[in-house]
Formats: sequence, C-alpha cells, structure tokens
Amino acid sequence: MMKRFLLLFLFLTIFVNLARAQTARGFFNLGADLYIKGHLQQAIQVVQEGLQHFPDDPYLKALAQKLKEKKKQQQQQRQQQQQNQNQQQKKQKQQKQRQAEKERQKKEQQQKQNGKKKQMTKKEAERILRALKEQNKKFKKEHMRVPAGRRQMDKNW
Repeated sequence: MMKRFLLLFLFLTIFVNLARAQTARGFFNLGADLYIKGHLQQAIQVVQEGLQHFPDDPYLKALAQKLKEKKKQQQQQRQQQQQNQNQQQKKQKQQKQRQAEKERQKKEQQQKQNGKKKQMTKKEAERILRALKEQNKKFKKEHMRVPAGRRQMDKNW
C-alpha cells in the first residue's frame, strides 16, 4: 500500500514538473533532480522527452549521455555482482562436495578397518587350527593313558 502511494506520488511529481518544464532548461533540471534523488530510469525518461521537444539542446544531450553511461555502469555492476555470487555459490557447492567426499572416504576407511578386524586371513585361521589340534592331541594323551602299574590279569580260577 505504501509502495503504491510512493509510486503514485513520484509519477504525479514527474508529471507536474513536466508540465512546468516547458523549456530545455526545465527538462534538464528535472532530469538532474530525479537522478540525484536516485530515480535513474525516470530521469532518463524525462531527458528523452526533453530531447523530443528540444533535440539540439547540448545540455540535454550531455545529460542523456551521462545517464545512459550511468545506467550501463549499473548494469555492469549488477552483472559483476551476479557473477561473483554465482562463483561464490559454485565454490560453496564444490566445498560441500569435497567435504562429503572426505566423509564418505573416511567412512569407507573405517568400514575397511572394522572389516579387517573382524575377518582373519587364511594363514591366521590355519595357524589357529593347527594349535587347536596340537592341544587336542596333548589332552588325549594325558587323559587317555592307562596307568602302567595295572596290568590286566587273566582269571585264575
């Protein structure tokens, strides 16, 4: 609502001043005043209208040239800002991708290390099996021995 009111006020001011600006100097002053207030597009419109009424006025021509240069400069600045913003977003995206890749690699490495801890090599398994067989043989020898002092005797009856 407030924006509409301001725009309406601005246009009314322009049209009132245009009605007052019947001379080349009037168009020049109004265009310069709008430019100073930060209304570049409206200033360009006023100066263009002034040039339609007074095409040979050097002040209007010079102001029109300056306003066009300023507009071009602003467009270049916007483009540069947009490029900088795009580059910054691209860098941030690449940084996030690198970070995600590092995290993925770290997780893979942890999984590999965990997998190595849980899995034994074939050599380790064979070594453990041999040791168990040896222990089993020793156990059987110790517990399956028949005492030497007891011999079986034949029945003598």
